[in-house]
Amino acid sequence: MRDELSELMRASGPKLLARAVRLTRNKADAWDLLQDSLVRVLTRCPERSSVEGIKRWLAVTMRNLSTDRHRASRRYPRVDLSDGTMGVDPSALAEEPVWRTFDFQEVETCLALLEPQLREAYRLRVEQQLSLAEAARALGVPIATVGTRVHRARKKLRNLLLTGVHRMQKRPGETGEPLG
Repeated sequence: MRDELSELMRASGPKLLARAVRLTRNKADAWDLLQDSLVRVLTRCPERSSVEGIKRWLAVTMRNLSTDRHRASRRYPRVDLSDGTMGVDPSALAEEPVWRTFDFQEVETCLALLEPQLREAYRLRVEQQLSLAEAARALGVPIATVGTRVHRARKKLRNLLLTGVHRMQKRPGETGEPLG
């Protein structure tokens, strides 16, 4: 297999690199793509492949890796580190994390807005720090159900806190009428 791959690189290396450059539009990225493709073909291609079979594997692997990288670059854009700031906005470092801006009462208000099943599972797991098995026994439901309820409770709690819905709710004892 290595002999066939070496023969392929001697015969078709420039063409493969040109194909990689067309896929990446950048020579440095093309070299990385070609190398990663070769490693993948070496580790995954069947042993008894012909040179033509390896060439096809390599072409498909290069295309697939290029597509994966392109998709990933849209999700995780590259950051230019050449300006010395390491890609971090200095003002962002000074900001306090949003979760630190909520006080106990705001969290309690949002917890009160959750469905009773979610609220109880959340309180057992987070506040009382019971294991999933212990919380499941206390609630009389399967372990997976407790995990799902806690996950949903956290998700809804996060959304309630970030959207500010808790600030629009009346707290217990508030009537909305003026004092006096």
